Amino acid sequence: MTDKLSHNERVELEELRVDRDIYKSRIAYLEQTVRSYKIEINCLRNKPSPAEVRKETIRRLKAGL
Repeated sequence: MTDKLSHNERVELEELRVDRDIYKSRIAYLEQTVRSYKIEINCLRNKPSPAEVRKETIRRLKAGL
């Protein structure tokens, strides 16, 4: 296919390939960042407040655990 392309078309095709690779790497980076944020959000959601920790500690002490 590249045999029949003009020099300008070959240069343009190569630039598009480079752009595609740059976009793919950027997408992969953003997907990883999103995964990290989701993990961080889940950790923060599951982290009990100090009031919840006191309440759970009192409950466990009363239950003898």
